[in-house]
Amino acid sequence: MGPRNGQVVVRELAKVSKNPQIYFTTTHFHPEHVTGAQAFPANTIVIRTKVQQEEVDRKQPEYIHNFSQRTPEIKALLQDVKPRAPKSSFTSRSKNDIGRTRFDVLQ
Repeated sequence: MGPRNGQVVVRELAKVSKNPQIYFTTTHFHPEHVTGAQAFPANTIVIRTKVQQEEVDRKQPEYIHNFSQRTPEIKALLQDVKPRAPKSSFTSRSKNDIGRTRFDVLQ
């Protein structure tokens, strides 16, 4: 949740992969799922369904506010969140080819 926790994920990812290209997707729009995205490198490819992105755009400010009211620790984690738009959005399936590896992201 938030950029500080996103930085933790980036550090842990670097321990297991030296691949410079990162693909980032989320299961849904809640703050603990999307607000750490800004910590990822600028070249990270964010993939999100169109419906989920609409929810992020419409509901994220309210959810960040509501989550921030729970504890001072959560408020601090969400304090500097800057939304990160996807480079790719899709309605039901995103087909991706990254050289030797192909993968699909399904709604």
